[in-house]
Amino acid sequence: MLILSNALTNVVDEGCVKVAYNLVKRLKNVDDGTVVIAFDRQSDLADEYMSVNKLLLSRRLFSRIRKHRGAVVYIPFPAKSFSTAVRIFILSLFAGKNF
Repeated sequence: MLILSNALTNVVDEGCVKVAYNLVKRLKNVDDGTVVIAFDRQSDLADEYMSVNKLLLSRRLFSRIRKHRGAVVYIPFPAKSFSTAVRIFILSLFAGKNF
């Protein structure tokens, strides 16, 4: 499994951030092949950190997603915003996978 998230951080102080952090932690414990890519914030749970723009348009990120054969999960920062919907659309469009 490949997990992409901008919600992970080392300072786990908000409710939704705690949920994201604990979810990723448990998924990594269940599947040794789980890879976590974080952006916007550094996290001890992340295997990789990528610097990307607000729309997640990054050749390196899309290349990484396309090479991955398993499930891809995007865990956004806890906000119901139009930007989150646009990011999900862009990721699914360019990566050729459903999120």
